[in-house]
Amino acid sequence: MQPPRKRRFLIISLLVIAAVIIVFFWLRKPAPEIIPEPVVPTTIAKPVVPAGYEGWQVYRNNKLGYSVWYPGNCEVIGMDLNESVTFEGPKNKYGDLWPQIFISHYSTKFYRPGRGMTVAERVGSYPDYKGPAKIKVAGVPTVLVASGIKSDEFGSDQYFFIKDGQLYQIMFLHTDEAKKNSTLFTKFLKGFKFN
Repeated sequence: MQPPRKRRFLIISLLVIAAVIIVFFWLRKPAPEIIPEPVVPTTIAKPVVPAGYEGWQVYRNNKLGYSVWYPGNCEVIGMDLNESVTFEGPKNKYGDLWPQIFISHYSTKFYRPGRGMTVAERVGSYPDYKGPAKIKVAGVPTVLVASGIKSDEFGSDQYFFIKDGQLYQIMFLHTDEAKKNSTLFTKFLKGFKFN
């Protein structure tokens, strides 16, 4: 028989060795299998093209909360699109850019007439003021300022309307035949919507 000290030492040693073996095997067990979530491709929904606007694109101004359909052959340009936006098409058979459409909504005092002022009060003193337009833009009362073609400049139709204290101006330059201009301009105005 072994003396009690040796036996205690032997038992403790065996327990330590058993603990080391248990810990070793416990740490070596495989990690649980992680199954990755399936990757769902993200798609950006294309806007539904309204009837009659095939080949056109939509422009959105999120700050002012509007969208407008414009001819697909136009470039959208501007220094600060929250102030004004230009839609400029390719050259026509006369060598002029067509169409040329401008939307202005500057943050200047003139373009911020405040609530209560009508659009007629704001632009009624313009020399080529024609009165209420035949079309309401986005359901908002609209006035027309139209200038004829002069020897050194294009004529234009300018539609003005006020929404939430902001004056908007949509201007079309007459750089092509009148009927072609009129059809495109009317379509553009009807494609302007507030969100």
